[in-house]
Amino acid sequence: MTRRLCIPILLASLLLFSACATGPRYAPGEATEALNPTITAGSYIEDGQLLTLIIGTRAAKQRAKDEYMPLEFALAIKGIKGITLTRESFTLVDEAGKRYPAVGPQELQANYHNIDLDRRLGDILPISNTRFISYNRIPSNFSPGFDDSVDRPRLNLPRYNWAYDFIYFPRPTEGVRGHRFELHVTAPELPHEILIKFKVR
Repeated sequence: MTRRLCIPILLASLLLFSACATGPRYAPGEATEALNPTITAGSYIEDGQLLTLIIGTRAAKQRAKDEYMPLEFALAIKGIKGITLTRESFTLVDEAGKRYPAVGPQELQANYHNIDLDRRLGDILPISNTRFISYNRIPSNFSPGFDDSVDRPRLNLPRYNWAYDFIYFPRPTEGVRGHRFELHVTAPELPHEILIKFKVR
């Protein structure tokens, strides 16, 4: 009887040891450390009743030592008639609670020359194209570069429409890689601000 009990206990111990040895698993769609769920290792999603917000951190990771922090985003409206967004609608908040406003195009053009390269580093556009296939895409360009130099400072996004763009912030004081952040989005039409919690790994 004792021998029969020992075998299952031994097997359970081996499985537990194996799980601990391999460390924490990180999979798309999993919420970790109270962050928003992931779609890929570097992208996060906030899928609410009013809108869906996806952000990508690949460019931020690559530019971690630069003066500015790029964030790739896609935003789709579904549960509200529509919203109006400007650069002032976006605020980055770091681990210490410090808030960073979005950087304007004049400052970027004077001090930063990687906007077009950053867009080539983005990886959420194919995901967004598939996810929002039944929605209409509205042009957005908060951060004009050489390839697309037309500044679009205001984005009017009606219901069942979506937009894709990059937004820039001053490099956070504590650094970028390995740090957690929140992106806050506000608009006059929203009953409350939308935020997404993410980490640049």
